[in-house]
Amino acid sequence: MEGIHLDRVPVTRLESSSPYCARYSLEDEALQASIQRLGVCFPVLAQADSLTLIAGHKRVHAARACGVKDLPVLLLEGAPSPRDLYILSLLSNWRQQLSDLDRVWALHRAGQVHGFEEKELLTEIIPLLGLPSGRQTIEEARSLKLLDTSVLSAIAAGRIAYRGAAGLAGFSSLEQLFFVNTIAAQAAFSSSQAAQAVEWLRDLTKLEGLDLESYWKKGFPDWDSGVSRDRKAAGEKAFQRLRELRFPKLCDRQKRFLKAAHDVAGEVSWLHLEAPLAFEDRGLTLQARLRDPAALDALLEVLAAKRSSIHGLFEIVL
Repeated sequence: MEGIHLDRVPVTRLESSSPYCARYSLEDEALQASIQRLGVCFPVLAQADSLTLIAGHKRVHAARACGVKDLPVLLLEGAPSPRDLYILSLLSNWRQQLSDLDRVWALHRAGQVHGFEEKELLTEIIPLLGLPSGRQTIEEARSLKLLDTSVLSAIAAGRIAYRGAAGLAGFSSLEQLFFVNTIAAQAAFSSSQAAQAVEWLRDLTKLEGLDLESYWKKGFPDWDSGVSRDRKAAGEKAFQRLRELRFPKLCDRQKRFLKAAHDVAGEVSWLHLEAPLAFEDRGLTLQARLRDPAALDALLEVLAAKRSSIHGLFEIVL
């Protein structure tokens, strides 16, 4: 018969390796500092017979680091299935602020360790973890086994955004190490930038027939000596450079348009000319802030005087 009761259990008796741990990283400095001051305030959950942890892995890890001798444990009697116990572990983290890596890692373990089928992952596990629905999320979870541990550690430490780093699964372990230790160590990309940068690097290395390190040294010869100490600024610079390498004709066209648009506007700060995004549409956009009738007259004079230059803009756009 299943039941549950509270007891204090020596930390050394709790099973260290647990198949129900749903987190990638158990490190939590804030939690450790709290336990040092107050002890473990909330019980962890474990099986009564084996003392295998079901929930509270971070608390036990922090307690061990703090030298805590024993802690409150809710002991679950009976024999629920491992799959049910894993779901119980996930439910114990409901509404907690889990990192993207923890969430996808939990999804990965649901399929790889506990044998949940794809349909079950989509209908049961993904909603429980608050992940985006769809097969793409499952594919991202499956790609974790292709990522080097250095990449996963960098994600856990917040040095690389998970959404971008997931694309590194298409590179070898050595290339992933190079990205972590050379590129990401000096350049901070946003999630969207990281995803785009990794995709472009994968395309460019294939086009050139080079490994990532060789291609990076070719495309960024002054990276080690000239990179900014500001990781965000370095990330912006690297992102723009990669975009120019991946889409040279498009970037050249945009530069030509911006120069020509600036020449048309001249000193008129309230007049802006914009090209369609990626030149995928026809025409151009003219924006002008007219504060009074005199401004309208001034706009018409500028358009009349710059008529031929504006025709040149249409040639670039079309």
